[in-house]
Amino acid sequence: MSAQSRKRFRLRLMSIDWSQYDAHWVTLTYHNEWPPGSQGWKRDLDAFERRLRRAWGPRGWQFATWRLERQRRGAPHYHVIVAFAKGAGPSAGAFRRWCTQAWLEIVGGWGSDWAAVAYGVHVDHVVSVDRHDRPQLGGILGYLVSEHCKVDQNAWAGQATGRTWGVWGQAQYVDERVIELSGDAVAIVVQRLNARGAEVGSWYLSNLTDRWPGFYVLGDGPALIDQLLEGVPHRVLCGSP
Repeated sequence: MSAQSRKRFRLRLMSIDWSQYDAHWVTLTYHNEWPPGSQGWKRDLDAFERRLRRAWGPRGWQFATWRLERQRRGAPHYHVIVAFAKGAGPSAGAFRRWCTQAWLEIVGGWGSDWAAVAYGVHVDHVVSVDRHDRPQLGGILGYLVSEHCKVDQNAWAGQATGRTWGVWGQAQYVDERVIELSGDAVAIVVQRLNARGAEVGSWYLSNLTDRWPGFYVLGDGPALIDQLLEGVPHRVLCGSP
C-alpha cells in the first residue's frame, strides 16, 4: 500500500461531484469463515458488482467506489459507496434488503450461522449520502480517507491482495484548478483557511502554515476558492480562471 496509492484514492474520492447523486454506504463482510486467499475475496466482490449492474443499472445506478480492509480478526471486508442519479436512488431500507440478499447468495457457502447473517452481519449498514448533509457526507468520506492511511488496516502478513480500492462505472468530477501564489498572497490565503478551520472545527485547516510547499483544498468547490482568492494576487496554471 504505497503513499501514492493512498493519495490517488483520497483525491479520487474527494473530487467526485456528490451534488449530482443519491448514494448509499454499504459494508460487505464475512461471518465466521471466508475464502482462504485474496482471489476468493475479489471473486466475491466482482460477483457483487455484476449483480449491482444488472439489478440497478437500468434504474439509475451510476457508479460505486470500493475499499478493501482487514478486520482485527483477520477477515477481509469492503466499504462500498453506491451512487445513483439524483432522485433515482432506492430507499435505504429497500437497498439494504437487496444488498443483504445479494451478498448472502454470493458468500453463503462460507458461513453456517444463517440467523446472524440474516440480521445484517454481511451488510452492516446502509445510510443515505446527501451532498448537502454536510456532517454525514463529510463523516463518511473522512472515515474512508483516514482508514486508508492506517498501515495496520492494510497489513496482510505478506499476502498479496492486488488492488485495495477501485471505482466501478463513470463518476462526474468537479473541475480542478491549479493556482500559483507567492509572497504575502500565500500568508493571506493560509490565514483565511485557518479562520475557516476554526469556524468548522477542522484541525487540518486550523494548522496549515505558509511554510508548506503546497496543499489541496477539496470538497467545497469554486465558491470557497473565490472567497480565498478575493483581492489576492494569483495566477491560474490549470482550470477555469
